[in-house]
Amino acid sequence: MTAPPRYGPYRIVLLHCGKFEYAEVEIDSPVHLIGPNNVGKTSLIALLQFLYIDNQNQMQFSREMSETRRYYFPEKYSFALFECLTPNGFQVVGVHGLGPVRQYDFERFIYSGRLDVGDFVDEKMQIREPEEIFRQLSLKELKRPIEPRHLRAALTGASNSRNAFLGLVPARHSNTYTRFRKVFGNILRLSHIRQDELKQLLLDIYDNEFQQSEIDLARNYATGYKKVLSDSREVQELKRLQTPIERLLSRLEQRDDARKALPALWRALGEAYETHKADLGRRESELIEQSDALKKQNSELKGRIKASRSESLDLAGRRAILTKTLDDLAAKHKDFEGFMPEWKRQRLRSVKTRLEELVHKLGNSEDESVEQLRRRIKTAGKKLEEKKIQFENLANAAVNYLREHFNDGEIANMFAVLNPGLLTLSVNDERPGIGLPDSRAAIGLLRELLAHQNGHILTIRDVEIHLDALDKPDLDEYTDPEIIREEIGILDNDIRRYSETLQDALQVESLRKEKLSHEQEMTKISRELDAYQEFCEQVEKDPIWKKELAELQAKEQTLQEQIGKDEQRCTDLEEKVRKQNSELEVIKNNRSELDRQVRALQRPDEDWPLLPVEEIPAEWETLIFRYKKTYDEQQTLAREVRELLEDVESQTYGRYTGKDEAATINALREQLETIPKRETAVEQMWKGIAVGIKKDLQNIGKDLDTLKGLVSGLNRQLGKFSISNLALLKLTVVERPQWVRRIREITIEDEMPLFGDRRAAEEALSGIGQLLQDHPHVDLKDLFELSFEVSTPDGKSYRHQHLDAIESNGTTIAIKVLVNLTLLREILGDAEVQVPFYLDECSSLDRSNLMSIVKAAR
Repeated sequence: MTAPPRYGPYRIVLLHCGKFEYAEVEIDSPVHLIGPNNVGKTSLIALLQFLYIDNQNQMQFSREMSETRRYYFPEKYSFALFECLTPNGFQVVGVHGLGPVRQYDFERFIYSGRLDVGDFVDEKMQIREPEEIFRQLSLKELKRPIEPRHLRAALTGASNSRNAFLGLVPARHSNTYTRFRKVFGNILRLSHIRQDELKQLLLDIYDNEFQQSEIDLARNYATGYKKVLSDSREVQELKRLQTPIERLLSRLEQRDDARKALPALWRALGEAYETHKADLGRRESELIEQSDALKKQNSELKGRIKASRSESLDLAGRRAILTKTLDDLAAKHKDFEGFMPEWKRQRLRSVKTRLEELVHKLGNSEDESVEQLRRRIKTAGKKLEEKKIQFENLANAAVNYLREHFNDGEIANMFAVLNPGLLTLSVNDERPGIGLPDSRAAIGLLRELLAHQNGHILTIRDVEIHLDALDKPDLDEYTDPEIIREEIGILDNDIRRYSETLQDALQVESLRKEKLSHEQEMTKISRELDAYQEFCEQVEKDPIWKKELAELQAKEQTLQEQIGKDEQRCTDLEEKVRKQNSELEVIKNNRSELDRQVRALQRPDEDWPLLPVEEIPAEWETLIFRYKKTYDEQQTLAREVRELLEDVESQTYGRYTGKDEAATINALREQLETIPKRETAVEQMWKGIAVGIKKDLQNIGKDLDTLKGLVSGLNRQLGKFSISNLALLKLTVVERPQWVRRIREITIEDEMPLFGDRRAAEEALSGIGQLLQDHPHVDLKDLFELSFEVSTPDGKSYRHQHLDAIESNGTTIAIKVLVNLTLLREILGDAEVQVPFYLDECSSLDRSNLMSIVKAAR
């Protein structure tokens, strides 16, 4: 029959990890590591912590954790890989170094399947880039990163594992993993087990077997004890204050009776006040409404009067206009007697035609004045004479002489600076012009002028003349006879045109006077014709205007009569309004007196209840008198209540003082009413505390007995294995008498009446207080000591407080391994898992001890 698989790590592969460039160890069966010191055997075994221990703070290495990370994972190509058989098949748990940039931290990852080194190295055994590795592993259900909480959940099979399940440490209880982590660290290092560590480990392993492994008396009972102490004293105090409190309640009841009546009386006053005020208001509203109606009528009448007067003025204006229009029409009959409109229209046409002729003539002669025209003729004549002389002397002109010695460009440049008129002068002796007694000297002078020219700049005595800025003469105008003849013709035409225009200009004054006379006549005739046309139209309207005038006069008479009637009605309405205003003033004085009486009263507090009151007076004065009397009585009683209340509060030191008086009174009344119940409650609370403390102490005593039984079972497991030549090895639980005696022998009287024998009650309360002060916390681990008892074949027994050095070194190693394996079995129960551990110094163990360890390990 095939044995069921045991889940656990099968193989370890290291890449650039610790001292190993590459290491591969199969651990699915026992492995014997042989090598000199410092070759890396211990560091290889310690790496198992990265598989089983979730928290770096719980790991144990020979160096600080920061140095340990740097040692195992010096670069980003560092990997530690654990191939594990799990309930879900083979899975690989990997640890990847993050390099110096991340302070040599690491990350865990998990993927499914067997460990294939080819996923991490290439054909030359060079480690691939991490990104490439994880991209390849993503095809194998890669889960990354695996945080400490995820690893813990995956190992135990709990939730929050990022869907990773390893099941290498099946959890039977919620704290199974914490206990496993402690024992795994012990068995991996085979460190010394101190007594306090072993005690705590035993208590953690068997925690579910205990009822109450620790008692916090201070937390569980100190508050209740203080309350019993406080409540018992308060009850005694209340009994002493019962009489003054009852007197206070009596005065309070009387005061409250007065306060109960005052709101009803106040409401009755308010209702009576509102009734009187409403009657006055109603009459006032009637008067105001009547007055408003009268004022409205008066306003409407005044508006009508105003409109009538405005209409009357409008009628008068229209009447005056019609009268004047008819008078003007009668005068026009005389003015137009014998008027001939057709003759006037014919004359208007003749004048208009002559006026158009004059405008045309004046348009040509008014552009320039007579003086301007005469100057133009004179200037044109002078130019004409010069051009004729130039034409006659063209053959002997200076320009022709100069062309014999200079080109046109040189001539143009020279006479742009000199007077170009010199070019037209004659150079012979017959006519006045230019005399040249020494022509060579003149030509030399001109050449000297050209010698000062550089490009387009002529420099004479440091003065620069830019020739481009000057107008250069066009030599064709001085040498071409056709151009000169054409200019002569143009000047002749200009002189002729200017002369004609001058003749017209000399006649302008008379033409202007004639034009003005015709314009005035045309305007006069037009006005006469327009006036005549208007007169004819008015003659047609004369009957209509006379009829309209008669109608306006009749309307004016009717309006004046109506205005007189309306003004008399306004006077009557204003008199009625004055009488109503007088009555309104009386109402205002009555309301003021009513308000004064109400304001003189002190109103009840808003918190006083509104309750019905019998026989409330209906008369206003009687109602006010009763209210004042009741209010004064309330004030006197309130003062007495306040004094009594202050006395009670001073005696109780304000213990029952509430947020207000009502809260304080209610608290005192409740305290009096609950004295019997409070006595019973305090005694019940006392009994609960006493019984609870006794029960807790009894439970922790029973847990101590349970622990002894469990240790006996552990000893039976250890007894199955032979260790060296020892006849017996067992753990011994030794009670601490100074603690256990107090727990087992303490007695508390829980049936004692606290309010019977006062002295006995004080002693009992004091005893509990002393217990809570001396032993506020009781822990099971404080009740016993652990030791290892060893018996030799010769009958001698020895006790050792710690697993430090028991007999020989080999014996000590065997005991450490067996104790830790036995504790590990207690934690994991019947789980089918393999947990690797390291057995150092095998040479120190004899065959018997080795067989015992192998037997226990299987």
